[in-house]
Amino acid sequence: ADDMDRVVSALQNKIKSGSKCFWVLPRIEDSDSDGLNSQNTSVETRYRALVDIFGENRVGFVHGRMEIEDREKALASFAEETSEIVILVGTTVIEVGIDIPNVNVLIVEQAERFGLSQLHQLRGRIGRKGSRDDLDCHCLLLTDVAKTVDRNDSAPMTRLEILRETMDGAAIAEADLMLRGAGDMLGF
Repeated sequence: ADDMDRVVSALQNKIKSGSKCFWVLPRIEDSDSDGLNSQNTSVETRYRALVDIFGENRVGFVHGRMEIEDREKALASFAEETSEIVILVGTTVIEVGIDIPNVNVLIVEQAERFGLSQLHQLRGRIGRKGSRDDLDCHCLLLTDVAKTVDRNDSAPMTRLEILRETMDGAAIAEADLMLRGAGDMLGF
């Protein structure tokens, strides 16, 4: 709770200085089916929590189960320079093809659940060409690896370390190949 309070406080300061934020989560709705209990925050839950803090007119949401028109409307509304919406909570539907120059903060919650290439793509949504030069870009990858993954599996932390160390897409792709292997295109 203290860490989330610090994240929200920092976000409030960034918003006061003119930033907008993508807040990404791996699931749309709450589910206890994976046995992760409280670590399994969803778009719906985070959206409601942020509305309580920032107000309903300041927070929007977008996810893949929305009708295409509703999803496009939510993104267009968030993208407007004059929009009151400063935080867009969603799934990875923002991963590719979204170009909103005034978004300078990305928060990925449960980052250990995303792949290396996917996190790199998400990170590419901020600091876009044409973004305001006076706004610093910040990418926060929130995780609670100790509670959410097998402690014998070092891959989630390795992925996050790689992202912290480089912005080079080729280096990230090579690291991803080394971590996951080449795969088998023809199957068994």
